[in-house]
Amino acid sequence: MNAVDELLVKWANGALTSVERIELGKHYSTADLEQFIVDSGNIELETSNVKAEWGKLEPKLIKNKSNAWSKYLLWLTPILVLIAAGYWYISSLGPDKIIENTTYEPLLIAMEDETEIMLSPGSTISYNESKFPSNRKIWLDGRAYFDVQVKGDFYVMTDNSIVSVLGTTFDIWELGTDILVVQCFTGNVNVSTSIGMGADLYEGQKYSLNGEMSGIGDLIGDKKPKWLSKSIVFEGIPLSTVYKDLEKYYSTKFVGHFSGYDFNGELPTDNLQKVTEILNAVTSDIYKIEKDQVVVSKSE
Repeated sequence: MNAVDELLVKWANGALTSVERIELGKHYSTADLEQFIVDSGNIELETSNVKAEWGKLEPKLIKNKSNAWSKYLLWLTPILVLIAAGYWYISSLGPDKIIENTTYEPLLIAMEDETEIMLSPGSTISYNESKFPSNRKIWLDGRAYFDVQVKGDFYVMTDNSIVSVLGTTFDIWELGTDILVVQCFTGNVNVSTSIGMGADLYEGQKYSLNGEMSGIGDLIGDKKPKWLSKSIVFEGIPLSTVYKDLEKYYSTKFVGHFSGYDFNGELPTDNLQKVTEILNAVTSDIYKIEKDQVVVSKSE
C-alpha cells in the first residue's frame, strides 16, 4: 500500500487531517470523491467479498458513465481491495468500549496511556479497548476535556469533526450536527470538520462552528474549561439548546414557552436558582422553579 492509497483509505473512513486532505487533493479532487459517494446511492461496502461489492458498484458506474466518472474506475477497484484486505483497519479502530456519564457531575476517566478525560454529564465516549493505546482514537458524543500524554497520535472523533493531537490539553463540545467548540489550553490541535472547515489551534485559542459560520478566537485567562469549575459559557447559542444542555447538570426539565433567541453569557451548573435569576434578568421570558421543572413563560 503506497502513501496515496493510505490517504484514500483514511478518506473512506473519515480520518483525514487537514494536512492529509491537502496532500490527497494533489492527486484527486476530494470534492469529487465525496460527491461520487453521494451520487452512488450511499453504497454500503461489505469488506468480506470484493467481487460481490464490485458487482454492486459497477452497474451504478455504468448508469452514470461519463468522462468525469470513468476516471474513478482506475482507483475504485484498488480501494475496494484495500478495504477488503484492510479489514483490520476498520475493525481495529472501531469502538467496543462505551462509557457514559449518567451523573450530574464531571466524570474522571483514566486511560491506559495515562491520558485523563473529564467527561461532562450526559456525554459518552467510546473506544477500542483491545487496541488502545496502540491506536489512540476516541469517539465523543457531547463534551469532554482531554489531558493527552505525548505518546504518538491521538484522535477524537465526533459526528461532524476530527480533532488530532500529539500531547496537549483541550476540550471539545459538540451539540448535534450544527454546533462545535474546540478549546486548546496547552500544545496545539488540528480540527477537521465534515463540511470541509477546520483550523490549527495553538495554546490559548478556540475554534467555533455554528451552522455554516466558523472562526478562531482567544481564550481569556482560561487554563481549563469553565464547566470544570461549575459554570458554562454560551456564545450565540439558541435558548432551546441552552435548556437541553443545562438539563444534563440538573435533575430538572425546562418546559413551557421557548423563544427563538440566542443566548450569550455564563450560567452556573450547581445553582438552579441562580440560573433562573440570570435568565430572568437577561431575557424577556419568565422563569420559575416548580418542583422538578423550570417553567418558562412569555412575559406579558
